[in-house]
Amino acid sequence: MLSSDTREATTPLERQVGALLARAESLAERAVDGFQEMFPSYARHDRAALTPVVLRNTISLLESIRDPAHDSATDLAFYRESGERRARMGITSDEMLHAWRIGMKVTREQAYATAAELGIGDDVVLQFVEALLCTGDVGMLESASAHRETELELARHEEHHRANLVRGILFGTLAPAAIRVQAATYDLDTPGTYCAIRARPTPEISVRALEYQLGVADGAGPRRGLAALLDGDLAGFVLFPLRGSVAVPLGLGPPATLDGLENSFRLATRALEVATAAELTGAVAIDELGLLPAVIADRDVGDEILRRIIDPVLAQGKPAVTLLETVARYLENDLRLELTAEQMFLHVNTVRYRLRRFEELTGTNLRHVDDLVQVWWAFRRRSIRPTERP
Repeated sequence: MLSSDTREATTPLERQVGALLARAESLAERAVDGFQEMFPSYARHDRAALTPVVLRNTISLLESIRDPAHDSATDLAFYRESGERRARMGITSDEMLHAWRIGMKVTREQAYATAAELGIGDDVVLQFVEALLCTGDVGMLESASAHRETELELARHEEHHRANLVRGILFGTLAPAAIRVQAATYDLDTPGTYCAIRARPTPEISVRALEYQLGVADGAGPRRGLAALLDGDLAGFVLFPLRGSVAVPLGLGPPATLDGLENSFRLATRALEVATAAELTGAVAIDELGLLPAVIADRDVGDEILRRIIDPVLAQGKPAVTLLETVARYLENDLRLELTAEQMFLHVNTVRYRLRRFEELTGTNLRHVDDLVQVWWAFRRRSIRPTERP
């Protein structure tokens, strides 16, 4: 139990401070009553965990007022320790600072009552209150600084733990038993079915905004999953089915349990690569993309097809633009000649001529399936990553 010394007071201010020090335990208990009545975060803690720190800070403040030359370094250490403790107890910085004010208010009110008992004049009381406010500001600033530092430390630890859990699940390196234990700390539906996700933030849509949209942010209602940063992307998993929409490229893997998301994440990553290359937004699953993943991934094949099919047309100069535009529209229209002519405001024979000219230059036949697939591949490859070619 902390207590002050019993040296003889020689001034009215010292007499008043001495009387308050004698009541320090009562002051601390009254302050704790105020904290717990006002703030739920204080109310959920036992008084025994709160009162000693409040008592120690109260005594430090009073002794600083009585003797400004006493060991202030020890006081500062006390104040910092109290801020750190409150952060580790889950008490916010704002609530802690409000609690400081409540404690100082209790002490100030008792100072007026004590002055009346001792016959101390108002001028001395005002001197005490001014000193209390100045000393209290120092204590609040030190506590707040330590609180912020501890919050950052706890946040880094939490972020590290979460990232390890997310990576362990997505890469299949955590055992099912370990997943169940760690997932429980985040209130995840362990037996539930999840989809792996990988989303790419943009300057307009931040990581934090994405977390809220996907239901994986802290304090955003019931948690639907968990996510962490991975090479600049937001990677994780959400309950199946995915709710809502996002305005960024998002690869979506097939549903699986938490201990079976490795393949889902691999496919979500492939889907994100394709969505980014094709400038698609929103959730994209691999089974919605047809052959596009192969077009993007197999660069050697794509470059060779471009060389054989696109380069001979480009070598014609200005006519190449109209030839390529006509063939592209023809493919988009599922080989419907009349519709292509109508959309391009051309005669059907003009479209036929351009298609024949394209076939002559490329050595392909658009009525043969093998040639048609290669032509389609060449056009998709060119439209998705035209800047990749030298």
